[in-house]
Amino acid sequence: MIEIICDQYEFYAPEDFDNLIAEPFEFEGTLEIIKQHAEKGESLKILVRNPALFDWFDAARKYGAKKQIIDPVIMLADKLGLQAMPEYLKNNPYWVVELGLIKKCEETPIHGSSADNWLKRIMIGEAWTKNEPSSTTDLSKIFYFLINTRESDLHELEKYLISDCLICWSNNKLDSAELFSWLIANPFTRAKYIIWEQLLSLFPEDKISAWLQLDNVWYELTLFPNRHQLPRLDAQTQLPESITSFVRFFLDEEWMISPEKALSFISGTMEFEKSFLLEKLRKQLHDEVAINNFVSLLSG
Repeated sequence: MIEIICDQYEFYAPEDFDNLIAEPFEFEGTLEIIKQHAEKGESLKILVRNPALFDWFDAARKYGAKKQIIDPVIMLADKLGLQAMPEYLKNNPYWVVELGLIKKCEETPIHGSSADNWLKRIMIGEAWTKNEPSSTTDLSKIFYFLINTRESDLHELEKYLISDCLICWSNNKLDSAELFSWLIANPFTRAKYIIWEQLLSLFPEDKISAWLQLDNVWYELTLFPNRHQLPRLDAQTQLPESITSFVRFFLDEEWMISPEKALSFISGTMEFEKSFLLEKLRKQLHDEVAINNFVSLLSG
């Protein structure tokens, strides 16, 4: 059999074919090769990247050649066992190749869900497939993804899926709709702002608002006035050094007045808190203060 495959999205590797045709000047010679193979009854596989050039090979039909156009979206739909595929994928078939989605569907079966939900699950996580992500677990997973992902590292499909989810959730009649509406403008940065404020929640509110004035963080947070109704999210990130400097200065001042009071602001979840306590422990030892007094402070 003589096969001529149009593969403009480079799904196949050239090594899998006898000939790769990329330039118009190669057509005449290739047509002669097709004729020779047809006369000898030999098989031949030709790969064409340019769709316009592929049309020229209608002339090879008289030699019994079979023409086929590779559509990655159709191939993915066949693998998933689906009839309907999302428009955003149909409009960008090269995404299927770039992201290796056909291989991914072999590794992670669809299990009866839609193509849209399957893509969200494999690309950005299970929590993003929910119609109403309102549980603490779901919100924590969504925030964990946002604060631990660099937007610049994301593929265009991932960016699209995130934006699509946020817009959809913001239009739902959910308690969390306001949160998602607020996140849309800058989800990766604003998610961090929420976590920063929650990490600082043990400190006086006037101090938190002062420390977060830098880079308009506090202003951004005030655009979401109901953020304090959010549950405590299980998502950790480092505070910027500029903020931790203010916090350490505050803790130092409080420690001089009352170590017990200073300890009441420490959650034990942030690295700078641990270094602060180690510093105080070393000072206590240097000053020959009984270690059991310091330990009782920590356990008290």
